[in-house]
Amino acid sequence: MGRASYSWVRNMVDILLAAGLVSSLISALLAGASSTLIIYTRTQFLAIESLHMVIAAGLLGGIASWYFGAAPADIFSLAFMALLTLLVAYMIEKGYSQDTAIGFGVVIASAIASTSSYYIALGIPGGISYIYTLLFGSPFLFPLSSAAYYLVLGLSILSMMVLLWRLFIYMAFDPEFFETAKGGGRIYRWVLYTVIAITAIYISRLVGAIPAHILLIIPGMAVQSLGSSSYLPGIAIATVSSISAAILSYYIAWLPYGLSLCLTSISLYIGIRLGVARHG
Repeated sequence: MGRASYSWVRNMVDILLAAGLVSSLISALLAGASSTLIIYTRTQFLAIESLHMVIAAGLLGGIASWYFGAAPADIFSLAFMALLTLLVAYMIEKGYSQDTAIGFGVVIASAIASTSSYYIALGIPGGISYIYTLLFGSPFLFPLSSAAYYLVLGLSILSMMVLLWRLFIYMAFDPEFFETAKGGGRIYRWVLYTVIAITAIYISRLVGAIPAHILLIIPGMAVQSLGSSSYLPGIAIATVSSISAAILSYYIAWLPYGLSLCLTSISLYIGIRLGVARHG
């Protein structure tokens, strides 16, 4: 009986570790590429300020999923995130400054997040746990049965990003000449903003909103230090930092994944900077 119980516990532990590694790997594939794209298209403002939008979208998705039964929360979250991002892009196109447009989007997102969190905490069983998981996340809670769904969705977003990679960077580098030579700059810009927004909510569903923003910024900074504009180094850096963080968090009980990810990402970034400085 004792051996059987020990075997069951060990299998559960192995499943938790496997879930954490799969979640970390899937999120890193998309985060590494997006982080590099964010740095080189100078859209850090959107990635950083989208934290409010991600939280609002996640909470709204939770409420919608609860009241509409089988409807997946991801669909509502992605749709809301895309709409709010397009609103910000539209304001920028109409001549409003980035700060004004983002500020307007943040105000709307904050109002929705405040209202949604109130109703989730009071009206939905397990609502407080849902809010905590949305904010800080845990890759170990990732359902392995959903791995194929998230992998296909992530690879679809990554494929679109890679397909338009050169156009996005070209447009950000010289928007006036891009508009003259290629045309359709507004549409490409809206697509870029939407891809970044969808990526943010996608990664947040896997590892939490706050860890997602670490993955959306640090790998791109490291790639820029290397002098590369390819998405491959970003994916490699995000994968190493994310997998290492999951392993550390798993074996060190008091170390939450978000803190572990922050430590591994910053350590890797500093190591790259020192290596470049030494050989530069």
